[in-house]
Amino acid sequence: MRILIPLDGSPLAEKALEVAEPLALAGGLELLLLRVVPVAPPLVVEGRMIMTADEVAAMERRDAEVYLAMVAAGLRARGLRVRRLLRVGDPARAILAAAEAERATLIAMATHGRGGLGRLLFGSVTARVMRASPIPVLTVRPEQVAAAQVRSA
Repeated sequence: MRILIPLDGSPLAEKALEVAEPLALAGGLELLLLRVVPVAPPLVVEGRMIMTADEVAAMERRDAEVYLAMVAAGLRARGLRVRRLLRVGDPARAILAAAEAERATLIAMATHGRGGLGRLLFGSVTARVMRASPIPVLTVRPEQVAAAQVRSA
C-alpha cells in the first residue's frame, strides 16, 4: 500500500508528511513523494528573452529533484520506505494521474484552509483532487498539525 504526498517545496505542503509519516510507519506503507513542475514560459526581462521555456523547465526540474532527494533522505533516515516522483503539467491532473499510475491507496496533502469566497475565486488544487479522486484524500490543515503537537506534548 502506498501514500501519495504531493509537495510543492513549501513548508505548508510538508505538513502532510507529519500526518502521513506515522501512518506509514505503523502500517509499513510506502510514501510516494510527488513534485509537479508546471509548464514553464520563457523568462523575459524588459522585452528580452533571458532563458527559453526549455531552459526554465530544465532548471525547475533540477531544483525539484534536489528538493525531493533532500526530503526523501530525511524520511529514509527515520526508517520509512520512500520513492520520488517528478511530473510536469497541471498540478491537480498530475496528482490524479500519478495516484492511478502508482496504485496509491491514499493521497495525503496539505490545504491552506481557504474557504467560502476565497476558494470560489481562487480555487484549490486540493479541492480539485478531492472532487476527482477515486481513492481517499486526507487533507491536512497546518493549524491541525500544530494543535495535535501541542496536545501530545
